[in-house]
Amino acid sequence: MNGLGFSRRPVVLARLGIGKTKHDEDEAKGLLPPRVSIGGHSVAWVNHELDAVLAALAVGARPTEVKDLVSQLVEARARLAGMSADQIRSLAASLVARVLGEEVSASQLRKKQEAVAVRSPSRRSSSARVRS
Repeated sequence: MNGLGFSRRPVVLARLGIGKTKHDEDEAKGLLPPRVSIGGHSVAWVNHELDAVLAALAVGARPTEVKDLVSQLVEARARLAGMSADQIRSLAASLVARVLGEEVSASQLRKKQEAVAVRSPSRRSSSARVRS
């Protein structure tokens, strides 16, 4: 898991293993978390939200389940102020569990996301990654 922080578009596309057009379409359909403004004209995506979506995809979530998860993640943004990194990871795991109807711990969520990352090798060099 990338944990707390933000990722810019090249990193997000590499993590998802999709192109810009597919990403924009899925974001518009509510299948991926929406971007957030990080100042000026810059946007990024919240890492723990991407982690949760990747974990849901790794366990075979249906599009309607992923859409519900994304909706819950966006609603949870308001509750994140003042939470620790571990609390946010636990929240992401509980949202995945609620959507899929199964118990998923933060460590299981991390393992499932890592499994997806192994199957989807990065198309970009490590120098293109944004550090958070």
